[in-house]
Amino acid sequence: MDQLAAFRDTIALARFHDMPEKPGSTVGFAHLRSMLDIAESGEFSESKLGRWLGWAQCAVVAADIGVVLDDMKYINRAHSGVTYHLCPGCGHPLDESHAGSCYGTT
Repeated sequence: MDQLAAFRDTIALARFHDMPEKPGSTVGFAHLRSMLDIAESGEFSESKLGRWLGWAQCAVVAADIGVVLDDMKYINRAHSGVTYHLCPGCGHPLDESHAGSCYGTT
């Protein structure tokens, strides 16, 4: 998985939804941007980058700005290198738990 690309998309989604800056807070947009800057320095192990990505995604969802866990799952899948078939009804990946359960709905 390209975790750095997923991190960038997470930050872009937070920016799009006007996540509050909250300077000095570890859960504000300003802190997440600084985390991305540090992560882009290239001196992280994959496991540490994964932990930071998880923290950033959790902070964005917890900010209650209209972003939900499924949005983060979508970002992660998009950067996983795996091809998914999408539900024609809602656009979510088809899997055993979703298997077209909303086919034809919008």
